[in-house]
Amino acid sequence: MSVIALIRANVPEESTTRTRLRKSGCSLNKQGVPTPNLIVDLDKAGLPGDQSRADFLFVSDESGGWVVPIEMKRGAADVAHAARQRQSSANKADEWIATQEPIKNFCAVLASGGGPRKHEATLLRSTFITFGNRKHPIQPIRCHGKLQDALENVTSR
Repeated sequence: MSVIALIRANVPEESTTRTRLRKSGCSLNKQGVPTPNLIVDLDKAGLPGDQSRADFLFVSDESGGWVVPIEMKRGAADVAHAARQRQSSANKADEWIATQEPIKNFCAVLASGGGPRKHEATLLRSTFITFGNRKHPIQPIRCHGKLQDALENVTSR
């Protein structure tokens, strides 16, 4: 079964979209991203209210599969909090696609409107998200930028 089909089977239809990556004054351009794809608004996915989560989960079947938790902040981001949100979302995605062949591409994205403060930038470089038994760095990107720019920095495993 495809990554998209497995995710669709685990989230309500109203939480999915193919077009919009926008939240709280921050957006990302989807031009050039892997297709076909699906975006899940994790706030609408029916996860427990107290569970930390990223804003979106982007998935695609292209090139061995993509899983991309995306956190969006209009201003500067709190890296530690954002890392917990993406890790929780990566864990949930791993649970949803457990029957799938290993996903070849994973990218944890932090989109923010302001650059991280010095100590936050240092923390960002040393913070990793675990997915598929591998540690992955967090890819920072500016709000209103291209998601493709963050994905290009990822190498297949």
